[in-house]
Amino acid sequence: MKIAVVGDTHGNMTWLRNDVIPYARDSGCDLILQVGDFGFVWPQGAYENQVSKLNRLLDGAGLRLLFLPGNHEDHAKLARFTETAKVNDDGHYVLRSQIAYTGRVSSWVWEGRRLAAVGGAVSIDREWRVQQQRRSPRRTAIWWPEEVLSPEEVDEAKAFGTVDVLFTHDGPSDFPEGGLKPDLDSTANRQRMTDIGRALRPRIWFHGHYHQRVTYGFRHDYGTCAVHCLDCDYSPRSKGVEILDLSTARSQV
Repeated sequence: MKIAVVGDTHGNMTWLRNDVIPYARDSGCDLILQVGDFGFVWPQGAYENQVSKLNRLLDGAGLRLLFLPGNHEDHAKLARFTETAKVNDDGHYVLRSQIAYTGRVSSWVWEGRRLAAVGGAVSIDREWRVQQQRRSPRRTAIWWPEEVLSPEEVDEAKAFGTVDVLFTHDGPSDFPEGGLKPDLDSTANRQRMTDIGRALRPRIWFHGHYHQRVTYGFRHDYGTCAVHCLDCDYSPRSKGVEILDLSTARSQV
C-alpha cells in the first residue's frame, strides 16, 4: 500500500486538483493522508459542495483521502460528524465515498503496520482570530478552543502503544527550525506531542502546521525515528507531499 502524505491544504482545491491528486495517482498511491488544516469543513461558504467536488475528483483518480484535524478546522462540525457519520472498519468517520476523517485521536492497522493519528495544535494567529470573531456581526466562528487535545485525549493517544507510523498536525519540541511561536500554550502543545511520540515510539513520523519542509530526528526508547514536517498548499510538490510505502515503512519525495 502506498500513501501520499500531504501537508496543510487549507481548503485549496486548485492545489489538490492540479498537483497533489495527479501526483498521487501517477505514483501508484492508494490513498492520500492529509495531516490537518484540511480546511474543506468550514463555517463559511458551501462546504458541502466543496467536499462533494473533491470526492468526485478523488473518485475519478481512483484515490481515497483520510484527514486528521489541525487547528484551523470547524471543530464543531467535526464533532458532529463523529456522532452522525458512518464508521468504517478502520474506525474512521465516512464523510463521502472517498473521504474519511480519523477523529481527534485514532489508531488502526493497514497491511500489518500499526498507524496512529493525533490531531490539534495551537493557532499561531489565535489572538487575531478571536478579535475578528468578536467583531463579526454574526459572531461567525473562525477559532475553536477545541483546537488542542484534552488531557483525556492525550492519555488515550499515549495508550495506543508502539506504532510503526505516526501522523500528527503539530510537531514535537525537537523541531529544529527557528520561528516557532514561543508562547506557553504553543510550547505546552509541542511538549504534549513529544510525550505522545515517546509513548508510541514510531519508526517514522509525519506532521504539518509549520508550513516548512524539514526532516529531523526524534529520539525515543527504541532509538531515533525520522520526522518529516511537510509544507502547505501552493508549495512545490517536493515540499508538500511525501510518498509512504507501507510494505517497507519508508518514504520518498
